[in-house]
Amino acid sequence: MIKILFSFFILLFSFFFQITVLPYLEVMGVRGDLLFVLVVYFSLKYGWKFGCFFGLCAGLLQDSFSVGKFGLGIATLGMAGLWGGSFSKTLFTDNLISKVVVFLVILGMHTILSFIILKIFSGVPLGFLKEISVPLLIYNFVLAIFVFMGLEKIYHAI
Repeated sequence: MIKILFSFFILLFSFFFQITVLPYLEVMGVRGDLLFVLVVYFSLKYGWKFGCFFGLCAGLLQDSFSVGKFGLGIATLGMAGLWGGSFSKTLFTDNLISKVVVFLVILGMHTILSFIILKIFSGVPLGFLKEISVPLLIYNFVLAIFVFMGLEKIYHAI
């Protein structure tokens, strides 16, 4: 129970870090999505029910302070939590390499889902996938490696 409550503390801390610090760490016009990284990590750790709930909470938090389409974060982060939890039951996700590989697959699925939703409701051009998604995939992949390693050390200490 303490670890689950601690995960929501990490969510709040990461959200404020994402809106205050990460805008200054842009690379190639994109910034990392720390909340997405956390959703996948916790869904792999605690399963699909917690992952989906955590993703919906993270998405609601993100959408509440966003100027974009309300509901996009709720839908995509909720689905990411569901996917991560589903993968955790069928794949071996106990070591860092397998977690990061699963993260990369879910990140690709998340990017495609985001594009489809944005295409339907905003008419986003196909160039979105090439110009924004590829750098975002790389940035979040590198971010996930460090976040996963840090969280593993924290959770082993608790």
